[in-house]
Amino acid sequence: MDSNTPAQKKGNKKKNMKNKKWIAAICCGTLLLSTGIPGTSRQAQGASQPKEYIIQTESDRTYEKISKQYEDEIKEETQEENTLEDANILVAELTTHQAQALDQKKGVTVEPNITLSGQGRSSTETKEQSLRKDIRSLAKEKWNVSAMSADSVKKTSNSKKINVAILDSGIDALSEIPFNSQVSLIPEEGTDDMTGHGTIIANLIASNKNGSCHSGIIPENAPVGLHSVRILDECNQTSLSRVLEALQWCIDNRIDIVNMSFGTETPSDIFSDMVKKAGEAGILMVSSVGNSGEEKQGTVEYPANYPEVIGVASIDENMEHSTFSNTGKAVELAAPGENIPITSYWGMQGAGSGTSYAAAHVTAAAALLWSENPRKTGEDIRILMGRSATAKGSPEKYGWGILNYRNASSHPELADNWQEINSSQIQDADTHTVSEHVLKPTYEIPVSLKASWGKPDHAALIPAVNGMKAPEVHAVKVAVRHADDKKTLGKYDILHARNSTNYVSTAKIFFQASKKWDGKIQTLNNLASTYNSSDELSTTLKAQSQKELKAVMNMAATVNLEDASKKPTLNRGRLQLLGMAIHVAGDAYSHKCMCDGSDAGKKEIQRIFNNNTDKIQSALINSNGINDIKRAAASQNGLTTSRLGTGYFKNTDISNKFYTDSVNYMKERYSVATKVATNKLLHYYSNNGSFTPFVFCPYEISKKSNYRSSYRYRLRHLMRYLKDARYDPGSSVCLKGKNNYTKNDWQALSFDR
Repeated sequence: MDSNTPAQKKGNKKKNMKNKKWIAAICCGTLLLSTGIPGTSRQAQGASQPKEYIIQTESDRTYEKISKQYEDEIKEETQEENTLEDANILVAELTTHQAQALDQKKGVTVEPNITLSGQGRSSTETKEQSLRKDIRSLAKEKWNVSAMSADSVKKTSNSKKINVAILDSGIDALSEIPFNSQVSLIPEEGTDDMTGHGTIIANLIASNKNGSCHSGIIPENAPVGLHSVRILDECNQTSLSRVLEALQWCIDNRIDIVNMSFGTETPSDIFSDMVKKAGEAGILMVSSVGNSGEEKQGTVEYPANYPEVIGVASIDENMEHSTFSNTGKAVELAAPGENIPITSYWGMQGAGSGTSYAAAHVTAAAALLWSENPRKTGEDIRILMGRSATAKGSPEKYGWGILNYRNASSHPELADNWQEINSSQIQDADTHTVSEHVLKPTYEIPVSLKASWGKPDHAALIPAVNGMKAPEVHAVKVAVRHADDKKTLGKYDILHARNSTNYVSTAKIFFQASKKWDGKIQTLNNLASTYNSSDELSTTLKAQSQKELKAVMNMAATVNLEDASKKPTLNRGRLQLLGMAIHVAGDAYSHKCMCDGSDAGKKEIQRIFNNNTDKIQSALINSNGINDIKRAAASQNGLTTSRLGTGYFKNTDISNKFYTDSVNYMKERYSVATKVATNKLLHYYSNNGSFTPFVFCPYEISKKSNYRSSYRYRLRHLMRYLKDARYDPGSSVCLKGKNNYTKNDWQALSFDR
């Protein structure tokens, strides 16, 4: 019987990679984000042309000596602290001759600071497919969680908080994932996710605090701390030095588990040393094996190929090896990575494929298992996952087998006494066959899920932001977020669907402005003059709203909302105006939605009150306030979520927290705001389309005969506001949406009393 640990088994095959032919070899290195097909390698630059190199020294003295000798060539440190200094690593602009000379010195290693890039498969498609299913059904199904037997997560009294770092493209600025810390190692750039990949990985690993992320494995309140370390830019590219800096950051900040959903085919001595250093610090590292399986069999990319790292391959919903997943002796575990329900930026949900996603499953399971077994080490957890895995086929495809959380959680003793383990508990470590007493998986293939995809690798349930580059999406997100700045745009009622303002007319004008902005303020003023709200009975009120509209458009078009010291381009102005349209549309669902006065709605109001009695009770104007709210919601006049706060609470902050602005109250409001309003406005803009009232039609969330049942709330005065904005609910423009509508359908969405 083989008594080696998983790390030892991989380490036995590792040879000394120090090779003075490093220039020719490493210049071909390309890092691939493990969600798709490989990219092409970059051409090596001319030998005499200075370029960036990484210099690693064995001693502090040598580090200081080289620092002084090459002071002018060393790249300036842009972060507040030089993290790489702790690892005796420098980044310098050197000629090939200088680099070769330094590399010959004793105790010095020099390697080119290669550009590592990521090219991923699209996780969404824009063409509507007849076999698509409703997003909520897919999210609820979560076949991947069932497949890894993690349907029921244990909660133990002696749990230990486990810190997980996600080295990726950052996290969506609008995400509600509860991160303990966020850091960007990209000079002069923030932590916002420009590509969506980091957000997908984070949303797979954990659910967010408000429950709007449906794909997360780790439940809220679990003793797991998340840390986002942004190393990939808007082109999904990074340098090797930035990866090294990220790992050093993890060591310095006592991270327990690191998720690395990227890889390169080219080995690196310096990279290997840093990975080894992280392992010695007790960090459990998880990485995807790569997605070029169809072309390059037997190749596991780095860092998954390093013995200190768990290399994760992908399986599909049939529990079979994904054809795109790389294979090799360094594959340690297999996990769901094909046709996975995902949540990306903007809260958009769909499905995607890639070993990136498989790695995220293992990271989540490792965090849960470690928190359940606080006295075990990271290596113990690694052994536990390997020995409890469900045996399956070739080790080069599946490693020890398919990740099985339930097995591991139920049998933590499998990590104990590795070399003295009884043969009755494990038959043969080489064939990865676990004992009979370990639970067998009960997972069954979800037939409805299989029928949902026309292609074997991925499908979309919500259109992507086609035609918009990552920096453009970022600019829109900044504007959406800035709209709530109380010192500037937050004070304007027109932007937040407050009082008697017409949200349909306002969103339409903002969107038109985003298409027509030409640098002339008069263009904006002309559009503002078309605003109309029949609820504003006096000309004074209407004039005030038009004045506010002009002020908001002026600021959105002429001020860089991310950095006021910079003058925005016309394109940025248009994108920021688009952000205003998205914001007011979202706020309409938040503030102008009528409270549900049905029996189910009353129970929802009461449920939230019961869970937060002390805080809510003390803020209510009357002691019988909750009953007053329920009566008002069911009354002839109804009650908007916005009015709920101003009419029944002393402190509107409390009402906003638990009712008006809470995604836990009348959840469909927020689901629809993202999946319908936001996506339609982005789609219209990127496809040069016109604004339509379907932005305010929640029935667009699904194409089915009973679409009315998917949304049970009404928007205040929707019919009236449509007419004010010059839309006839009975005309073809209001009837030809995803479903075949009638005027009665619009009436059913509107509360016009």
